[in-house]
Amino acid sequence: MCFTKETMDSLFGSATRTNLNVLILLSESSNSTSHRFTLSNGENEIHGYIYTIWTRVKKELEKYFECTEIFYDGVINYDHLVEDVANRKYDIVIGLFKRNVQRSIRVKFCNPLVMDATVSLHKKKHAYFQILLHLCKYIIIVISLGIAFGIVLNTLDSNRQNKLNEELPQTISNAGLQRSILTAISSFYGEMGFLSERSTLTFKSMLVTNIMMAIAFVCVTLIQANVVSSVFEYKQNKEHMTIEQAKRKNFLGIEGYALIHELESHDVRNITHIDDTTENMIAMYEKNTDKYDGCIMSYTEASSHLKDYDVTTVGIDKYPLSWIMNHNEQHALRIINQEIQKMKENRELYNICQGYFPDEAYTCFQF
Repeated sequence: MCFTKETMDSLFGSATRTNLNVLILLSESSNSTSHRFTLSNGENEIHGYIYTIWTRVKKELEKYFECTEIFYDGVINYDHLVEDVANRKYDIVIGLFKRNVQRSIRVKFCNPLVMDATVSLHKKKHAYFQILLHLCKYIIIVISLGIAFGIVLNTLDSNRQNKLNEELPQTISNAGLQRSILTAISSFYGEMGFLSERSTLTFKSMLVTNIMMAIAFVCVTLIQANVVSSVFEYKQNKEHMTIEQAKRKNFLGIEGYALIHELESHDVRNITHIDDTTENMIAMYEKNTDKYDGCIMSYTEASSHLKDYDVTTVGIDKYPLSWIMNHNEQHALRIINQEIQKMKENRELYNICQGYFPDEAYTCFQF
């Protein structure tokens, strides 16, 4: 269904201003927002998820407004941009803004464009190496217990030692003791039955053997359970970090990010604010990995760095991101929301989202 300008004005009210100052945020990330590419002929070309949506919406918006686009690729402080829009320096800002109470009072948000999450970006960890180090601790425990049990077994069951000494070569000194230690060690690796192979059939020998097999069984069961639990916990912590865990780490964060303020409202106070670009923040982290555990940022922003870094979600909530505009631009807001809704209904928005985030289903799930 198509509407004439007169019909739109009667439905939404006549636009009080014919010109819109639109600030378009350029980012280092070629995925989430808008990214400037220099072509071989020297001309600039802009791509990105948010900018692609803007080019679709602008066609409809330009039927009622004259849009003046202003491109900005410097240091971004989102709180300052909210104030700029509230004070009518800009009418619309094309970027990814997180909604909160303070911002909603100052500016209007369009319909959600993408789902996001707060993440910690950090150096890749070699999972298998970490798990191997964890297993080595238990291997040392197993060998130590095996040596101790072998000595006890050899002392308490002297008949076993005499029998082993007769069977083993006489050239090997303490052959019976060495065999008892190897038998005890193997029992802690899960072969408890080895303890009974050279056991004499006296009451004392049977009692000692059964007690040791029971202890070995309990120890092996507990060690296996602990190893499995540790591996599961390591994998879970690699993918997600609770607020309580975040409180024990040190992070870097960009000044003016709403997600930083939200974490600090949950008493995550160990975040160093820097007024700089994302790339410079990551470079600062690289030089100070002994001081910082990662960089706090949005997932959509971190997505272009996944080849070189790991990301761990912080907290439990995912949240929508939108453009912001001045409260007085109700007519423009209705047109923008109408176009976004059309793109959702015909799956165009989902297809565009998947084109930039093909492996991240949750980012586009609401479409």
